[in-house]
Amino acid sequence: MDIVARSPVVDAEGRPGIGETTLYTAPSGALVFGAATIFWAKGLDGPMRDARVERMTANLLQIGMKLPLPAGLRSVTGPAVPPPDGQWATSVRTVAKGMPGPAGVAQLADGTFMVADPRAHRIWQVDAGGRVTRILVGPLTKPPPSK
Repeated sequence: MDIVARSPVVDAEGRPGIGETTLYTAPSGALVFGAATIFWAKGLDGPMRDARVERMTANLLQIGMKLPLPAGLRSVTGPAVPPPDGQWATSVRTVAKGMPGPAGVAQLADGTFMVADPRAHRIWQVDAGGRVTRILVGPLTKPPPSK
């Protein structure tokens, strides 16, 4: 089995993980493809249609069934990206310290922050003063150090 792509995911229970797209040739010669998503088909038709997913599907059909690539899929680009919508920050300050690298941060309505640290495989809640108030995912015995 070959892992052809990896992507960070968060499961239905909020746990971070990795999705792996795989290809495998069975002893019978059949090509087995694992998309690592249940939404692959949405990229093939409807409002989420994406020429890149169509091209990847055509590549699989070419590998598995020796079908030619359709002319319209020989050169594709992603869908247009909508312009940013929302209010831009007028000031930025550090509220959490001690993370080993880049992290995702989102402010909640109550003024606290959710911090996702992919290197430590941890998600925690931080108050406006930078104090960890709750660890949601990850090693419960070692919260990030406060400075």
